[in-house]
Amino acid sequence: MEARGRVLVVGNAVMDLVVGPLQEPPPQGRTIKADLSKLFVGGCGVNTSLGLSRLGVETSLVGPIGDDSLGGLMVSRLKEAGVDTEGMMVCDGVDTTVTVVLIWEEGERSFLHSGNISSKLSGGHLAGLDTVGVEYIHIGGALLLTGVEAEDWARTLKRFKEAGATTSMDPAWDAEGRWLEK
Repeated sequence: MEARGRVLVVGNAVMDLVVGPLQEPPPQGRTIKADLSKLFVGGCGVNTSLGLSRLGVETSLVGPIGDDSLGGLMVSRLKEAGVDTEGMMVCDGVDTTVTVVLIWEEGERSFLHSGNISSKLSGGHLAGLDTVGVEYIHIGGALLLTGVEAEDWARTLKRFKEAGATTSMDPAWDAEGRWLEK
């Protein structure tokens, strides 16, 4: 199906530092060698936006990033991939979220997640999103965007649905165990 309008993605934006393969974690106070270390843009919102853009879909991303060099790198890489970043929220005095992804020798992954910038997106931001020209809205990592209440998500999706857009949501993993509360 050919898109008539753009896809709006609202979601988290994270810089992923991927390290591995590892046989075991380093002992406290010690260093071990890893063959791979690469920095990628990531997060539910970013990954969805990049995938859609690579498929030739006009895509806009709304999500919070820090006013640091990693936030600048994030925007640069998204723009290079053709993602509209005008809706990205640059949050003053806050660092962009970073996840260290440890790749174990057998292929399993472990994650060290730092930062709480995802809480900077709020229901007020969602209320200001324009429905014009949006054929599809996707919420990426809803439970990670802790500044938005369930009612705000419901109102936003309803508003876009009433404007004719198709809606979807990826809740992501709820590290705080609030699945049923939201």
